[in-house]
Amino acid sequence: MPEPTHRLALHLLGPLRIWRAGRELTVGPPKQRAVLALLAGRRGTVVSRTQIVDALWGTDAPASAANAVHTYVAALRRTLEPDRGSRESGAFIVSRAGGYELRVPADAVDSAVFVRRYEEARHLVAAGDAPAAFARFESALGLWHGEALSGIPGPYAALERTRLRELRFAATEGWIAGLIATGHLDAAIVASSEAIAQEPLRERLRHLHMLALSRCGRQAHAIQAYDEARTLLREELGIDPGRELRELYERILAGETAAESPPATPAAPRADSPWPSVTPRPPSPSGSPWPSRPPRPAAAPRAPRSAPFRTYALKPAAHRPAPLLAARPEPPAPLPRRGPLAPHAGHTLHQLPATARVFIGREPELQQARQKLDQDTARCRSTAPILTVDGPAGVGKTAFALELAHEYADLFPDGQLYVDLRGTGDGGARSAFDALARLLQGLGVEHDQLPHDLEGRVTLYRTLVHGRRMLLLLDDASDADQLRPLVPPGPSAVIVTSRRLQRGLVAREGAQRIGLRPLDRQTAADLFVALLGPERCAGHRATVERLAEYCGRLPLGIRIAAGTLAANPHLCPRELAERYEDPWTRLDHLSVEGDGEASVRRALEASYLSLSPEAARLFRALGRSGAGTGGPADTIGPADATAFADGDPAAARRRLDALADVGLLERSGSDAYRFDELVGIYASERAAAADRPTARSTLLMRPIHDDGFPGCCLPDALARS
Repeated sequence: MPEPTHRLALHLLGPLRIWRAGRELTVGPPKQRAVLALLAGRRGTVVSRTQIVDALWGTDAPASAANAVHTYVAALRRTLEPDRGSRESGAFIVSRAGGYELRVPADAVDSAVFVRRYEEARHLVAAGDAPAAFARFESALGLWHGEALSGIPGPYAALERTRLRELRFAATEGWIAGLIATGHLDAAIVASSEAIAQEPLRERLRHLHMLALSRCGRQAHAIQAYDEARTLLREELGIDPGRELRELYERILAGETAAESPPATPAAPRADSPWPSVTPRPPSPSGSPWPSRPPRPAAAPRAPRSAPFRTYALKPAAHRPAPLLAARPEPPAPLPRRGPLAPHAGHTLHQLPATARVFIGREPELQQARQKLDQDTARCRSTAPILTVDGPAGVGKTAFALELAHEYADLFPDGQLYVDLRGTGDGGARSAFDALARLLQGLGVEHDQLPHDLEGRVTLYRTLVHGRRMLLLLDDASDADQLRPLVPPGPSAVIVTSRRLQRGLVAREGAQRIGLRPLDRQTAADLFVALLGPERCAGHRATVERLAEYCGRLPLGIRIAAGTLAANPHLCPRELAERYEDPWTRLDHLSVEGDGEASVRRALEASYLSLSPEAARLFRALGRSGAGTGGPADTIGPADATAFADGDPAAARRRLDALADVGLLERSGSDAYRFDELVGIYASERAAAADRPTARSTLLMRPIHDDGFPGCCLPDALARS
């Protein structure tokens, strides 16, 4: 089959973008983009359907994965060749036995061009042609415009992203070596400083930085750079610098580096990428779509097109080991810290909100949290201990976390950071990218200095907090993917609150977990009395306990009820209890007019809207049946839920766990669940709303979804109505 006549150009070295005949095309949803990225990364070879499924889903592939792959490929063909007939063979994506092949030349995929130019540069170094190698490294780095395969999901994309990052870092080292070899020492110092700020443990960058400093007459700074590297390696890894770095240090002390050439052959690449993203330019519609620069040995050096690094001072070494040689020069005194980590000179960061005005109980949970934090803080030096606090809506997770964080604040003298991740907010969860912006700005980074890609922000954030004892409170988290980029290195610590049980953090990061439940009857009543005042509650203890029960023993509900009494001095607890007696109107009373945050129904709704359509359907069915609401002995098990899960016990168990994970069911034993009273009332409301005639007319839009026919999906708002 001949090559396609219309040339394609695919950008993988950044957000996936594709051009055909000079016009950019819309690729489609993330999984469809992942299929194209896989075919482009393995261009010219047949990729089987099984390999595509593994690349997109790994071990979690759904039963419909093979059909989904067929759908994605068909959509890609329509995008690449809109004029192709439905039964005509594709020119770009060709069907082969058991799979597909993307037929484009090698120079149509920027990652392939980058790897080729990188290898060419290494061969030029080996041949002794330093100027040509320098230009080739520069042209290779100029192809980048962000994190490789940015936003592409799946195991293949993660592995390929890591491979390309490592090659990118190795090419940068070769380019910096070229700057030194051609005598552009100031540019080499700037470039290596910026790279070290992103990857402080990479010894080859330290070697290049020290060599450039010493060759331009800054021996004292070169020695200080070595001391910082040695201290960092000892603190982080428990090792001393490698032989090459130690030998360079001794040659600098002896004054023997003036005519020394830099190590020009790139070392084995590492995984992290130190570059911020820039906007790529579209490819030329004809000829090779990628820029190529001829060797320019006499020209002044410039940074590759993928934008310069931004530099931030590393933490000065707290102590310096004894000198290896007696003739060691005295290093310059460190400059006062400015910019990052010092938004106001002499002041420590204190971002924690105030604790609750009244905080009653939770002593067993607090003691358990203290033990976990103390043990992990003592054991972990390079890894930040993580404590997750989860529980149902309104149970007081944030108040608990703030009480604990303020108690431990003095143990983290470098500051306390706080971010509301809005996991249950109306506008959707705050992305890790935006959360990092808030953290970095809190650390003193100006808005116009923020890296433009997630990887750059993560690397800068970890660099700035490295070696410092800081406490980070991440409030209202949604999932582990949102949290992982925000976890700093040790010796800092992290407290996370979430309505959802963070299984991923517990399993992979070793996070410790504290699960909060509604208060016990006496403590709930004590909280009510403390909020309202003993005078208003005198002689009404039994009524106060009944009110606390009507509030689900939830601190949120109790605070709303106490606030209602405080706002109306003529209202007595007995009269308020009578209003709350009717379960069908109770949630109407447990809210504050004009304050969306002070509403038990609103809090439960946020948990409900986070469910999958299948789990939401089970929730409504359980609310309709009244199961699990009759007391401690009335429980729900997988057998009870199987009828609402198409007869699949395993699916029923998964959906029950999903409800329990967000606090809409309470686990009362092995394979046993029940409703808290207020959640049971809310489930009945949802079921009744779905059963009303007006709701039924809406449901006519989705009969095949509820009947289990494949291939039909609804907008979430309809699926959860």
